[in-house]
Amino acid sequence: VDLWHQSRKLIQTTAMALKNVVALLLLSIFVGECVGFDFGWGAGKDVVIKPTLAGGVEIGLFVIQGASIEAAAYTPLATTIQAGLANNSISAWVGIPEFVGDIAEPLALDVGIKRVLTLLQAAGLPSSAPLFVVAHSLGGATIQLYTVAKPKMFKAQVLLGAFLLRAFLNTTKPLNVPTLTVGGELDGLSRVTRIAESYYHQVLHPRGEFTRNATVNFPVTVVRGMSHMQFASGTPPKFVQEKDLRPEISYDAAHAAVGIDVTAFITAQLGGAHTAQAVSVLAKRAQQSGDFFAPLIAGFEIEASFHIKPPCNDGPVNETCWQSCPWTPTAQVVLGGVTRAGLSYNVSDSFHVVSDIHPVHLPHVLNQCTNPNPDANCTLLMVTVSQNMYDPLDEADTGIAPVSAYEIRAKLKSRQVIYEATGLPADFNKTDTPSLCAEINAHAMAWAFNRSDPLSLARYRRIGEPYVLGEDLGPYNAGPLWIGAPVIYKNITNSTTGQVETEIRSPMMRTPSKYIVPAAAGMHYCKMLSPSRVLEWIYVDSLRLRGGI
Repeated sequence: VDLWHQSRKLIQTTAMALKNVVALLLLSIFVGECVGFDFGWGAGKDVVIKPTLAGGVEIGLFVIQGASIEAAAYTPLATTIQAGLANNSISAWVGIPEFVGDIAEPLALDVGIKRVLTLLQAAGLPSSAPLFVVAHSLGGATIQLYTVAKPKMFKAQVLLGAFLLRAFLNTTKPLNVPTLTVGGELDGLSRVTRIAESYYHQVLHPRGEFTRNATVNFPVTVVRGMSHMQFASGTPPKFVQEKDLRPEISYDAAHAAVGIDVTAFITAQLGGAHTAQAVSVLAKRAQQSGDFFAPLIAGFEIEASFHIKPPCNDGPVNETCWQSCPWTPTAQVVLGGVTRAGLSYNVSDSFHVVSDIHPVHLPHVLNQCTNPNPDANCTLLMVTVSQNMYDPLDEADTGIAPVSAYEIRAKLKSRQVIYEATGLPADFNKTDTPSLCAEINAHAMAWAFNRSDPLSLARYRRIGEPYVLGEDLGPYNAGPLWIGAPVIYKNITNSTTGQVETEIRSPMMRTPSKYIVPAAAGMHYCKMLSPSRVLEWIYVDSLRLRGGI
């Protein structure tokens, strides 16, 4: 219990620190605007690109660099976007500020944007021209805080290898800036599963500001085979080299694909003769991206991801929270191990903090189905308890940490109890001795494999680090011991192939139906592998060992 409370405290502290950082960033934007001094930081390397089209609709297009990537590295992408816009009769004046240390931090952000705007207007950009901004990686994280603080500065923003922060889903401050989010399938820093989460909120289930013509104002797309660095060009900085994945398309192909999305988005925002075509392109790209995201979103839903909505726990049950984990009833049926004609299961799960003791939440079997006659249909009624656990680093919402639960804590009834409830002989030392949690985990892996995108699964089988299942850990036959023992993900070397694999072992607690503590009798608790975690492993993290750059 102490370990659990320490973990919760760490998560809460991390979340509070993130909120403080956001507040500091907003304050620095305000201070930068008030002070208004330009110390010339990075000014010598600012990039200004004049339009290739004369006589079109003139706009200013800013590109904000990612961390440690120089401004000039975005010239190839910027000129690709510029050419696409010219085909739609839009003359784009491009400005790429260079920030000190190649870090677009908020205090310097305002200064750099104003400095480059002055350069663009001196070169010929009309002062009345609408402004757009395209931002990559860390630049994408900081620019959205800037545009929220100064919503009239830019007509729209584009986030590349970045995403709208979760904070915007739970804020009363309106997000008045239309936003295109573009992710790379093989982005090792802004993982594609986090982009899928944005697709869920902004396209599939928009609410609040996102309901304003979501396909046009808040589209989310993915470019297949593209890495994080391919939003820029040149040699990746050290951190990107360590984290990014190996692309499967060329830089030119990546820039062309991003250019199509950005061109359509900006064109649709401006209106005019090419609007209908642009909206059609965005709708098509939304459908293509949605087809790719579909397995990942199914994983969020079967896990009941807390990033989609929070758990109801002991609060009121309504559509704004998850009442239960949809995977846990399947897990209980697998653990029960009884299938026969006429027998069905009705398992009602509910989310609760498993360490709660006032009240304590326990699983139950509510009836008996002991008639062996196959014509005697019977439904076994059961109750289970679940709690999802997430990586504390994911609270920072950077896209680097996994977004899926690292374990689902499930309080289940033992196989012995299910056997007894269905009229079968039940020796606890035989029914519950095997690694039943590993058996459930095998079903989670099968669920993910059966739903994975075919190309992603083929890549995993070709270069991915395999998941393998080890024996269950325990029994930890005391609640606090089981609660404090996490699922173990351990790198091992296959003695036959020499291949590095990740072995998964689940802590369990098991008690016979006749037990010294009656309230704890007939239990089989499991720390379960989430099907969503398996999908995320297939798509992203399994590739790091042999598929990194």
